Amino acid sequence: MKKTFIKIFLLFSIIFSVNFVNAGNIDFKKAQDATSKIKDVSINAKTGDMKNQVGQTTNNILKTFKIVIGGLLVIYLVYAGTMMVISMGSDEARLSESKRSIWYAIIGLLFVNIPGLLYSSFSDKRTTDDITSTTGDGITIYQRNIFMNSSVFGNTLGNIITFLEIVIVGIAIFMIVYSGIKIIIASGDEEKVSESKKKILWSLAGLIFIGIMEVWRNVMFKGDFKGQGQELFATLANLALFFAGPIAIFFLSLAGYYYITSGGDDDKVKKAKSIVFNTLIAVLILVGTYTILLDLKTLNF
Repeated sequence: MKKTFIKIFLLFSIIFSVNFVNAGNIDFKKAQDATSKIKDVSINAKTGDMKNQVGQTTNNILKTFKIVIGGLLVIYLVYAGTMMVISMGSDEARLSESKRSIWYAIIGLLFVNIPGLLYSSFSDKRTTDDITSTTGDGITIYQRNIFMNSSVFGNTLGNIITFLEIVIVGIAIFMIVYSGIKIIIASGDEEKVSESKKKILWSLAGLIFIGIMEVWRNVMFKGDFKGQGQELFATLANLALFFAGPIAIFFLSLAGYYYITSGGDDDKVKKAKSIVFNTLIAVLILVGTYTILLDLKTLNF
């Protein structure tokens, strides 16, 4: 498996090295200024047209190849995910192999999509602003930056963060559902229950982390700290209220089940009382958290 991954990695490196070399040929027509337009109608017109055609053809070939490889990687990712779900609890070796395959596919997708964007960020150090003249004609002004094209780099970084958010949210939701199922079928195995609870807590922490990342991204790229901060508080408040009801109903139903099936067993009765008591405390905490977050949401700076 490692040898196969190394071969794929080398293939990607060769492909996108060629992509880097030809990346500057993507928008020849748009990149020409007034001087180059004059050359197009001079004796150098054929040379310019051929250069544009070669660059455009190369770019189309690379784009097609990129789409094909990206599609194959997505199919492979879905297959590996399916095998991981099937092998859970039955074949640890296949489960481990499926996890590695998923990581390889994700890395492959990163190699397919990110290098060209990063190259564009650092190779084309211009940002454009459209200004309308008194005659109504659009004038494009190029502002040069010696380090990077800030617009392209910002969009690239934003896309990377969005991709990470999607991956983390997907994993977190999957782990919450999976751990909840394990708690239900644990049949009193305290070790499994404790492990599943930890996974649920870590998954919730991951979702909170995503919320913080989203606020950071909006603050960094939009500068709307007040609006985004208040929106975050409102979202967390709604999340607290959303969990309060289902959690209370579930655990109170569980306590009722223990009472009904106790049959005079003092341990089950104590467990049921403990569940009722802890549920009431949890609901009070969630409602109190909702109130505090709602106040923060309406806070005026």
